[in-house]
Amino acid sequence: MRKGNIHKINYTHVFIQYSIESSFIESGAGRYKQQINGVLYYDPGIEEPAPPVEIGKITAEKLLLGQAADNGYHGMSVFDTDALVLEIGEAIYDFEQNDFSEACYENFDIPFMDLLILSRLEILPAYRGNDIGKYAIKDLYNNFISGCGLMTLKCFPLQLEGSQNDPPHQRAPNEMQY
Repeated sequence: MRKGNIHKINYTHVFIQYSIESSFIESGAGRYKQQINGVLYYDPGIEEPAPPVEIGKITAEKLLLGQAADNGYHGMSVFDTDALVLEIGEAIYDFEQNDFSEACYENFDIPFMDLLILSRLEILPAYRGNDIGKYAIKDLYNNFISGCGLMTLKCFPLQLEGSQNDPPHQRAPNEMQY
């Protein structure tokens, strides 16, 4: 169904295809950060026989802080693998104590040391307003929270990113407009 420029869809026809990037290399703190990439698809199924359509993306990082500590790596070296990850680390982690901050422990029961960070969620404008984002976050949580003491994110509008305002001739040929 379509209402104006917005596609009204049944979220039960949405699925996510995940891929995980991890390194075989045992040296370096980057070994303890897994990159999780997901592509959201809408499959109209019986309603409108057609192939699935890409409608969004989700990206997360899983920091294996417990395993890193067991192997002699300080939490700072794991957080320092990416600017956004480090920014989140500075907000929730006590690098001197090499543990989550006291404020985190005061507000949350943290049974495990690993951390799941939702770093990006994009839904094409025509598919927004269908609760897809809410269900995508829940699906990410259900699939990747195992072993993690916390899940966190930093919200900011993508409109503030420089590449969003680049002229079309400067974008990659298959880059979707989110």
